[in-house]
Amino acid sequence: MATIKSLTKANVNKLGIIVREDLDFTDDGSRFRGFSYKGLPLTQCVYKGETFLAIRVDYLNNNQFTTKEWMSTEEYKLADEFNGCDEIDTDKLIENLERIIAKVDELNKAASVEVIDMTEVKTTLANEIKNAEEQVEEFKQNYKWYEADKWELQRLADYTKSEIRNIEAAKRTLNNINELERREKKRLVESLNNYGYVKLESDGFYLSEMKEALTKQN
Repeated sequence: MATIKSLTKANVNKLGIIVREDLDFTDDGSRFRGFSYKGLPLTQCVYKGETFLAIRVDYLNNNQFTTKEWMSTEEYKLADEFNGCDEIDTDKLIENLERIIAKVDELNKAASVEVIDMTEVKTTLANEIKNAEEQVEEFKQNYKWYEADKWELQRLADYTKSEIRNIEAAKRTLNNINELERREKKRLVESLNNYGYVKLESDGFYLSEMKEALTKQN
C-alpha cells in the first residue's frame, strides 16, 4: 500500500492524474487545487495538515442522471472517502476513481434508453401556472396601493415582479418540455414526486406575501 499526504504536481503523474489549474478556486479563504483522472475532476484543499480531497462527479457537464440518482449508488460514498484525512492510500484512490467512472458510464447508458412519461408533469405545471397567474392578477386588482407606505409598496412590487418572472420561466419550461434533456425531465418528475409541485408552489414565498398583504387590508 502506497500512501501520500496529498496530491501535488510532483506526485500525480505516476498515478495517471493530471493537474487542472482551471479547476482551482478559493472558498472562504481556503485554496482548492484542481486535478483530473481520465476526465473525472477532483478538487483538494490542505488545511492545518489535513487533506480534503473530493471526486467531483458534479463537475461533469454531460451526465444524464440526477443528483438524487447518483446519491443512491454505493459509488457516491467513495467520492468523499479522502475528504478529510491524514494521508491518501493511492491504490484505494485509483480503485475509487475507476469504480466511479464505471458507475457514471453505467448510469448514462441506462438513462440514454429510458423513456420518461411527462404527462402528469405537464398537466401539473400548467395548473401551477394558471393558479399563480390568477393569484398575481387578484393581487394587482385588489391591493390598495394608496394605503401602503413606500417601503411596503416597493417590497410588494419587487415580489410581484419576481413571481411574474417565475411564471414566465415555468411557461418556457412547459413549452419546451419535450426537448429537455433526460436529466432535466427527471428533475421535474422528482420535484413533483418529492415535493408535490413541479416549479411553482401554490403557497410559495412571493404568493404568500401578496396574499398576506391583501388579508391585512381587508
